[in-house]
Amino acid sequence: MDNHNKFIEEAKQNARTISSEIRELSYIEVTSKETFELYKDKFQRVLELFKTLKPILKEDRENLWNNFQQVASEHRRKQDERKKNRDYASSRKKEVVVATINDAKGYASGDLDALRKAEDLLKIANERMRSGWSDGFSAIEGFFHTSDGKMKKEDLEYCWQIWNETKEKINSRRKEIFSNNYINIKEDLYSISDLAVYGNPYDAIKRIRETRGKVFSLPMSRENKDSLLGSLDEWWRKAQERIQEKKKETERKQKEWEQRKAEKEKKQKEWELRQAEREKKQKEWEVRKAERERKQREWEERKVERERKQREWEERQRERERKQREYEERKLEQARERERKQQEWEERKRHRGGGSRKSGDGCYITTATCLTMGKPDNCLELETIRRFRDTWLSKQRNGNKLISEYYLVAPSIVEAIDKREFRKEIYKNIWQRYLYHFFGLILAKKNQEARTIYLRMVNELTVEFINDKTSDEK
Repeated sequence: MDNHNKFIEEAKQNARTISSEIRELSYIEVTSKETFELYKDKFQRVLELFKTLKPILKEDRENLWNNFQQVASEHRRKQDERKKNRDYASSRKKEVVVATINDAKGYASGDLDALRKAEDLLKIANERMRSGWSDGFSAIEGFFHTSDGKMKKEDLEYCWQIWNETKEKINSRRKEIFSNNYINIKEDLYSISDLAVYGNPYDAIKRIRETRGKVFSLPMSRENKDSLLGSLDEWWRKAQERIQEKKKETERKQKEWEQRKAEKEKKQKEWELRQAEREKKQKEWEVRKAERERKQREWEERKVERERKQREWEERQRERERKQREYEERKLEQARERERKQQEWEERKRHRGGGSRKSGDGCYITTATCLTMGKPDNCLELETIRRFRDTWLSKQRNGNKLISEYYLVAPSIVEAIDKREFRKEIYKNIWQRYLYHFFGLILAKKNQEARTIYLRMVNELTVEFINDKTSDEK
């Protein structure tokens, strides 16, 4: 008895499980691809439960199966209804799009304004062919509630076909209008060319102006417009040449007429000869005066020209002198450089043994002082002094000269100091007297005061060590 009750209870529980799944299946509304996949999975699960879930009482199985069939039938009915609605919505959308394209096709045979209207209608049709568009459909037709705004593939392909045909018709009509405008203006060029070469050139100029306005106002291809404008420019030039020739001919005839008139008046007015003679002399005097003034102006112009040439010669002379000075300075600099390198070589030769002191970058005294005090060759003091020498002192007036003179005397000063018994104390004294203040002024950007310290150091050390050495040798 207990096993029977247990069997009945298990069968009822299985029936409730299948009933719950069927109820969930009935709640699914298939409105998209995702919900369809969900419905399909749930449907397969219910079928699998009918096959695998046991035990189930016979009457419960029949009731559940009938309920499942009803849910499936209701789903198929709704799907068929949705399909009909989509077909109807696609058909209605197709009708609206086709009607819009047909309206555009009606304008595609007109003028440019009509073509612009046709293109605007094609843009509207293009918007209406997109997914999601639903403007123009009444709520009574149910489009807003039953359609996602997509057209069926065959309806969309048909709409695109007639859309492209209409677009091609618009383009063909535009080319036709451009071609007709070009041909009409081209025909006008024949009459313009006749007027410019054989007829009245003034009429040709007038016609060219009018035709040029047509070229700019009427639409046509850029190539055709450039061709027409080139031809109009050519006939314009020829018409202007004929106008100039006519003006010259008119002026020549005018002069001949005036000459005949003057001759006639001369014969008729002989009694005015004396007055005319006086006027003639007056004119001759004015001519001579004008000639003198002209010669005076020519003389002044020649004078100005001579002065200009003299200035140019002086400028060239100064330029030659400047280049000569630069050449001599380069030679002097090269000689100093060779001498400096020779001195450096001799210095390295003298200090070739252990504990030798480097001369840095040509800063003999400062380098010797810093190395004696235990500072490296690339210490802040040496780098700052070298930068002062290369970036400021060398660009001052006589700066390179001061540097060159330093290169000449510094090695001798260092050599004289190194021979002294208390050379370390001497270098420390040089640091305290000169280089410490020299370094501080450079950091404070007081370059002029640093230059004064530099000159005083070189002069005093030269007197103290080089001149003193010379006196000792004597």
